Amino acid sequence: MNFHGVKSMKHVQSALSDKVALNHLHELAVARKPCPQNLQVELVAGRGVDLSGHLDCNASACRKRQVDNLLRRAWHYFDRILVADGLSHEVSHHWNAKSAKLKPWLSGHLEVLLYLRSMGAENLIVFSEKPTPCQAHLAKHADEAGLPRNLDSNQKMLEDLATTAKISSQQNKMKEIEYAFSHPEFEHTVWGTIKKPRAGFSDKTVKRAIARDVVKRYAAHLVSDVATAHHAGAPLGAAVWLHGQLLRESARETTPAEIIFNLSLPVIEKVPIDVLLKIRKGDGDAFERFRDSLRKAVTARMREGPNPTRVADEIRQDLIEPELVRVRQRLASAEEILQKKAVVGLGLGSLMTTCGLLAGAPPSLAVTGGVAALTSVVGSAGQKYIDDRREVELSDMYFLWKAGAHKNHRG
Repeated sequence: MNFHGVKSMKHVQSALSDKVALNHLHELAVARKPCPQNLQVELVAGRGVDLSGHLDCNASACRKRQVDNLLRRAWHYFDRILVADGLSHEVSHHWNAKSAKLKPWLSGHLEVLLYLRSMGAENLIVFSEKPTPCQAHLAKHADEAGLPRNLDSNQKMLEDLATTAKISSQQNKMKEIEYAFSHPEFEHTVWGTIKKPRAGFSDKTVKRAIARDVVKRYAAHLVSDVATAHHAGAPLGAAVWLHGQLLRESARETTPAEIIFNLSLPVIEKVPIDVLLKIRKGDGDAFERFRDSLRKAVTARMREGPNPTRVADEIRQDLIEPELVRVRQRLASAEEILQKKAVVGLGLGSLMTTCGLLAGAPPSLAVTGGVAALTSVVGSAGQKYIDDRREVELSDMYFLWKAGAHKNHRG
């Protein structure tokens, strides 16, 4: 993109019509190593936020939402995040320059990259290929990744999914079952095909077989994510609901990074991502104090249980929200005192000016006396306000309070 000056979708269309640019892209993809060592990343983004479009819609609009979701989960703590480089794999292994689908497909990928760059998040992202999800050898790959071999066989989970999901199915000419699986915890409907169950053709049996097929597909992608995290030596940020369920079943240790990744911050939900990243860059000292306080809070609660979402909620409720309230109250109190003193001072200054004029003092001298009175009254309150604000600005949560004050603002 940099070499060919691609800075907008207009440039994208121009580059995709240039055979030299396309060949250059193919050469770079072929030369790229699948998953190099020493990436020095702090988090591996799991499916659902790894910008791959896997397990959900591959349209650029949906993948832009992945960018938003990832950055909103990661902007407040992480410096280097690994995401999937699906583009290099597809270009290097499935290249067909004559295909009519090539340009629209590449255009969608590049649109997502331009969006990421427009957010100012390019320096936070590291692209790397992930292992191809394999359902055929799921047990073997799960074992290699340190996960249970029977990852897709939890009977209670399968029963719950078969019961709570909306499942429609029909038999095709090949006597296979084509299905659509919709669940309130899944972002998109899952479509697939299974063989006719051997145990019969009852509605319950079919739904259970469909549920297992869905779980197997999602489990294969989870194994790929976990393997990538192991290879990179970094924790996994799992964003897909079913992946969270499967990870809890695996009884693996929760890392501090996973807890922070699951930390919701309602105070900044309406602040645009690009604004948050600019605040982070511009207020480095305050950001570091905030990040250090999160690290300490998570470390102190690591023994409370393996559920990262629950621990993250506890940190938000017990630490972040009470401290934000104190910051707001302290600033509001200081400003209120300053305003009251200013009103009193202005009144006193006006009174002394009037008295000076009535006593025959020259207007300039009378005004000077009034200003001196105002300064005397407000001065101490102003200094207290400055001191209080300076103290608040050193608070661990001041950075987050300041970020939350930018609701509906654009950078």
